[in-house]
Amino acid sequence: MPQHDLVIDNASGAAVRADLNNALAALGSAMKGPNAPPAPVAGMFWVDDDTPSATVWTLKQYDGADWLEIGRLDVTNNIFIPSEGVIAWADVASAATVDLGAQASRSLRITGTTTITSFGTAANGITRKLRFAGALTLTHNAGSLILPGAANIITAAGDTAEAISLGLGNWLVFNFTRAAAGYAGNILLANPVAAANIGINRGTEQPTTSGTAIDFTGIPAGVRRITVMLRQVSTSGAAALALRLGTSGGIVSSGYDSSWSYDAPGIGGASFGSTSHFGVYNGGATDITSGIITLANQSGNWWLCSFAGMLASGTARYRSYSAGFIDLGAGLTQLRLTTDTGTPTFDQGAINMKWEF
Repeated sequence: MPQHDLVIDNASGAAVRADLNNALAALGSAMKGPNAPPAPVAGMFWVDDDTPSATVWTLKQYDGADWLEIGRLDVTNNIFIPSEGVIAWADVASAATVDLGAQASRSLRITGTTTITSFGTAANGITRKLRFAGALTLTHNAGSLILPGAANIITAAGDTAEAISLGLGNWLVFNFTRAAAGYAGNILLANPVAAANIGINRGTEQPTTSGTAIDFTGIPAGVRRITVMLRQVSTSGAAALALRLGTSGGIVSSGYDSSWSYDAPGIGGASFGSTSHFGVYNGGATDITSGIITLANQSGNWWLCSFAGMLASGTARYRSYSAGFIDLGAGLTQLRLTTDTGTPTFDQGAINMKWEF
């Protein structure tokens, strides 16, 4: 059916009638044709019957300036394929309710750190691709915000996911993928027991051969366990090794409740305590400590510490062990190995750490 400019020309009665019939036929066919209608008005529909082919047509609507694709009609298989709409990434700020359905784009980068408890209300089947700019909490709800692992997820910068609306304000999140190296689609859960696969990441080993402090920074949000490994560490003078934790505000040097001991059968030993650090006995200048410090997040910002290792003093071998706890008051981001006096320098050995979510 030919397209029409929808303007009825002045003519005789029969000609006007024919022109009207042609206009109505053009409207009835949604201006079907291979080229855009000659005089479009805002709101007009057009079926492009040659894009992308003669058997798959494109339905478009005019917005007053451009023809927007609504979907495609497969006339061979009698299928309508809705358009995906705007797919360019667009930013949306995190909030208790992030209304995904109200966003024009299907690809959204969520900024900010506000905890999200809802994705708003959208029609059943609406999908959105998500990318997170930083650390925030997605709150699992078995009805309205269904998350992988049925537990809260703590995001990190670059993490991606897809969400589909189930209607009535309910959403299902799937294909949650970590951006960090060492993850193969693993999810970071507030309750890691619910995860089928938990990533274990190892830091870069640092020598303990100089200086008075060794720092590890950039610990990501959501870490639940840290293992610090000491190999043949010694200092230039008598001191206890001191492990201090830190937040974004700096290294914390108070609020600890820590004790440590060493002993050997037939030789004896001693015990110590501190409120300024987690301690590990190291003895004199020639003594060497090896072992593992374990830090475990119990809840919130509460961290428990334990150490099991060996103190080598000449030919003698001592058992060395310690325990303690602290409420950091904020998220853990760094840690430091130093000494209780801060005076002796490290002169032998190496330290490394690994962390788990």
